[in-house]
Amino acid sequence: MFHEQKKIQEFVSAAYRNDLETIQKLAKKGVPLDAKNQQNGYTALRRAIEQGAYDVAGWLVENDVEVTQQDVATVIDNVNYSYSNKQQGGTELLELMAEKGADVSRAAELAARQGQIKLLGYAIEQGGDMKQALEAAALRGHEEAVCLLTDKNAEVTEEAVRNAMTSGNQNIAELLGMMYGPEKFVKLKEEAAAWKERQRIFTEGTIEEKAQLKLKEAQEAALQEQERKEEGKRQRMGKLSEVVGELEKGLNVLKESPTVDFKFTTSIDEEREQAVIQTNISGSNHSLRLEVSASNPGRITEYTGNTELERTSYSGSSYRSPVTNQFNTASEAVSDVIEQAVQRNTIQPAKPAAARKQGLTR
Repeated sequence: MFHEQKKIQEFVSAAYRNDLETIQKLAKKGVPLDAKNQQNGYTALRRAIEQGAYDVAGWLVENDVEVTQQDVATVIDNVNYSYSNKQQGGTELLELMAEKGADVSRAAELAARQGQIKLLGYAIEQGGDMKQALEAAALRGHEEAVCLLTDKNAEVTEEAVRNAMTSGNQNIAELLGMMYGPEKFVKLKEEAAAWKERQRIFTEGTIEEKAQLKLKEAQEAALQEQERKEEGKRQRMGKLSEVVGELEKGLNVLKESPTVDFKFTTSIDEEREQAVIQTNISGSNHSLRLEVSASNPGRITEYTGNTELERTSYSGSSYRSPVTNQFNTASEAVSDVIEQAVQRNTIQPAKPAAARKQGLTR
């Protein structure tokens, strides 16, 4: 057993050194190709791949050693991120792995970026990410890779079109631009032309041109800020309308109550971004005003006259009653507010005896 493990350690070490001759000799002596070094769990293939020893790795794969997804990922990382001999031969090894049945789908982007059509074909067949692959191929200007991906119905994104324009390959840019959408493509070309002009002015423009460019950019920034504020207000007012609609459901329940003559009016102040619901019960001494702000639509503030009574909070359609501490629907929130006001005599029903006896109908 000791001697067998020693041979395995020698086998794995030979893979690390890219010593193919020793690997072949030990394999003939019966060392299993996928044997693991008990000290660290390494197989010869894993050790070879991590070191970029692709002669040994290729021989092992050619002889049907098991290839794991981690092995494939390591080769991809070597090619993508190494600045050494680990890059050389990596894509060929991936092709060999694919031919032997390994899943190389995650190599689609790498293959497209390097224009490796054979490997890209394997990756596509195995479900590789064609969208990212197309973006990579467009950036590097690989026409054959782009054509293969578009023939396979890869999604054409704005990023892919921009990448093609950046690469300077007019054929790819026009092809992807038309597939992306003619009108949108024209807009992208205009933006690209404006950017190039901006770069020209910054590098070689006159003082007057630079001043005009700064002024134009300041005006555009101000316009964008104004649009951002307006969009924020639209969203807040939209949420406020939703909240008011929920509250009015509860008010309409009270309005139909046979025990009180209840009325309410709703007004929305666009400038103050606020909704005011004025309630009234015939025969009562006081009316109740409920205010809801767009900046905090999860809070109802009660007023009688100019006196703030209390604030009732709820979140979305979930309302916690301050009396029962139970969660109700948002449409019940205002019903609770009114009922509590009646109970503490802030407002008085027209028929107090009947109201006390029957309660407010929900």
